[in-house]
Amino acid sequence: NSTNSFNNNSNKNSQRTPPLPPTAVAQSPPTANVGNNSPAAAGDELSSSLATIEVTRELVKGFIADIWNRGDIELIKKICHPSLRFNGHVGMDRVGHEGFARMVTTVREALTDYHCEIHSMVVES
Repeated sequence: NSTNSFNNNSNKNSQRTPPLPPTAVAQSPPTANVGNNSPAAAGDELSSSLATIEVTRELVKGFIADIWNRGDIELIKKICHPSLRFNGHVGMDRVGHEGFARMVTTVREALTDYHCEIHSMVVES
């Protein structure tokens, strides 16, 4: 049994992760609100930071559950940056969506029972 173990508090069901809103991947992290120390501004910044954390968490879950575990390489373009560099073992470095798709396909064909799990996850903004 080939299992990579990551940490995540999610359940172990085989359902597809929920789709992300179209702008989720394009969002940039919140910036500091210099010069406006009002409670409302602090609340807006916290809310934005929490939203960014949840978007990041869902992207990581999709990366593991959908791309690696199910082999859904079509999602690579939705989840990963075009200049992605994936450094694998023994010189299997891959660059870009197509390179990473080849990596996922190669691993999943070689290890037919390949499965990753996230047991817990730390996401910071």
